[in-house]
Amino acid sequence: MNTIADKIKYALFIIVFTVSGFTMSKERLGGYFYYNSLNFQMFKMALVFFAVWLVTFINRDNYKKISTFESICINIIIAIYTFDYFVTGFGGNLPFYKWWWLATIFVLCFAYFIGSHFYETQNRGLYFRKFWISFLPTYLVSFFIVFIRTPADHLTTNFKIGKGMLQFIPYIIKHADDSEVLFNVIGNILFFVPVAFITKAIAPKIKTHQIMFIGVLIPFFVEGYQYIFKCGDVDVDDIIVNISGFILGLLLMKIDYLILDKVNHHPSNSSNNLLRNSG
Repeated sequence: MNTIADKIKYALFIIVFTVSGFTMSKERLGGYFYYNSLNFQMFKMALVFFAVWLVTFINRDNYKKISTFESICINIIIAIYTFDYFVTGFGGNLPFYKWWWLATIFVLCFAYFIGSHFYETQNRGLYFRKFWISFLPTYLVSFFIVFIRTPADHLTTNFKIGKGMLQFIPYIIKHADDSEVLFNVIGNILFFVPVAFITKAIAPKIKTHQIMFIGVLIPFFVEGYQYIFKCGDVDVDDIIVNISGFILGLLLMKIDYLILDKVNHHPSNSSNNLLRNSG
């Protein structure tokens, strides 16, 4: 990366990626960082996605440098987010605002992951494994914040399918402007999509049925924890929604690996491929 154009593109990536990672939605900040409606929040997330995807795409010839920067930067961002969540509260005084910031960080990572599919690297399996391992701290912090609550004496339960979270789906269709309900339902689906990708990155030789066992077990662990320590809402619908998100992620992972496997076995690419071990 010696040309001035390459340096400008790399600098642009650094700026866009960093600013996107600190895109908050706080009630006391103004302008871009203010939360005033669901539509504005969706617009900001779409803007973050498009901007990060674009700067990732145009840096496809500089993938080694931006890969290193992304791995370091995303972990710095989540470290600052964690400190702010538990200590300073600058990113929002209510969990609702803090979770929007966390959701934006997820959008940032997703946009980068999609954009990086255009990289002309011969060992894509190793490259994407590096991405998901670098994403792991972000996911673990998010999992802890969202699901591992303080033991308490308040607990609600629902063991009838369709009487818990699933009953909100018709409500969302009629009241799409209710951002909190929408965020809760959609978030419970999308949150479990990365599980298969992360598991495969940590253990490349793991088989599909083993990934399925882990993915199905996690929602039961979450609800079991909340039931034992009486903190939150134990809902069979939550388990169904969470497992649905995991299965969606597993299918996307298999499709993604099949596509990348074909690319890596193309005559113009190296036959050295870590994705052969896909279970």
